[in-house]
Amino acid sequence: MTRTMEPDTPPQSELDRLRADRDMYVEQIKDLCAKEGIYDFDSLPEGRMERLERLRTRDGRVLPPNLKRWITNTLQRLELVLKMVAEVGAEQGAER
Repeated sequence: MTRTMEPDTPPQSELDRLRADRDMYVEQIKDLCAKEGIYDFDSLPEGRMERLERLRTRDGRVLPPNLKRWITNTLQRLELVLKMVAEVGAEQGAER
């Protein structure tokens, strides 16, 4: 049986889902970086795309193009989710 979200579901559950999505993307990026020996890339602070451009592998090489594209796409999804988290959080704060 597939469960669907009821229209009356409280907004908190939406925020929880968005936060779970955020955490999933952060972990995906960490995993992708770890495969190249990179363990200190933080994808949450501002300037993440600029830091990605400067990112190098453990042995100093630039990131392989496919990996860089994959991380870039994931960062773009993360940025969208971060924006949505902020918007939903602000809406919930205004309702209280």
